[in-house]
Amino acid sequence: MIDILNQNFFKYSGRILKKDNAAILGYTNSQVEFYVKATKETAVITACIDTKNNGEENEARLKIFLDNKEQEETLLVLHEESKEYRLADLNDEAVHKITLIKITEAGMSYAKLISIHIEGGELIPLPVQTDNRLKIEFIGDSITCGYGVYGDPDSEYHIRDEDGMKTYAAYAAKELNLNARYTAVSGFGIYTKYDGDREGILPKVYPYTNYFVDEEALYDFKDFIPDIFVINLGTNDSGHLLNKEVQEGFLHNYVTFLKFLKSYAPDSTILCICGTLCTNAFSFIETAVAEARANGLDKLYTYELPFHNVELDGMASGHPSLLTHQKDGERLVGKLREILNLS
Repeated sequence: MIDILNQNFFKYSGRILKKDNAAILGYTNSQVEFYVKATKETAVITACIDTKNNGEENEARLKIFLDNKEQEETLLVLHEESKEYRLADLNDEAVHKITLIKITEAGMSYAKLISIHIEGGELIPLPVQTDNRLKIEFIGDSITCGYGVYGDPDSEYHIRDEDGMKTYAAYAAKELNLNARYTAVSGFGIYTKYDGDREGILPKVYPYTNYFVDEEALYDFKDFIPDIFVINLGTNDSGHLLNKEVQEGFLHNYVTFLKFLKSYAPDSTILCICGTLCTNAFSFIETAVAEARANGLDKLYTYELPFHNVELDGMASGHPSLLTHQKDGERLVGKLREILNLS
């Protein structure tokens, strides 16, 4: 059996925590791809995947793609802490690509890939490919996670309503053919969590590969140096921004975070956006970006998204609807084309 961490056979995307001879998919849209071929009349591909039971409402979900086509009837929902899941059946001698994408967020669950089994077939080494696409990282909260996209307007929390592949961010990345990663946590802010908890902030967990699984494993930033960052934070802070202390803390943390991003990606372009679910955070973001520019940081931009139009576009679980995500994705595409001089 070929080791799941063998880079000649398995290509990972996203912040993948590698420990215990396994690959842990955590953050939104983290994925693995590999190639298989049947050696008998029928080949059956399965994956042994572990997880942690964090309640039925938080179970990890993964989409399966066969040759880039979504297998809609086989969405993986990790009900059990350890199970072997059937991914695909092959009935020809062609080489096929299989991709697993975790569409739910790191803060609620993980998918720990232990092994891939092929009955009646074999793994094929990855083709030699060069990826020259621009690299982009989306940093955000539940909006960037895609929470609520499948929910009713006021439905109660359940992770089944989340799909990171249906967000404004995924839309923009696909439209512009960008090599994208997503680091987002529902409820988190720059200075405070939605409920006022000062520990629930993105800058705290950002230096770690997957803080929710391992609070000590630091992320190797050389693994993926973005050409572009899109930061969509401030919504969860917004309910506390009448407090002078929060205002000052927000500005300090935002500027510090921009400095940190520039410290490992000095040539990057950073676009700071907000507005879909709040109207009072953007002015503070503009102030923070102005201060960062005054401190010598360059290629910083801001863009205020319009507050979502619930009457016209609907709402999903108290969050932006699919239609709102699509419209914000189109807006973001336009802005990125402008600042990056893309055709």
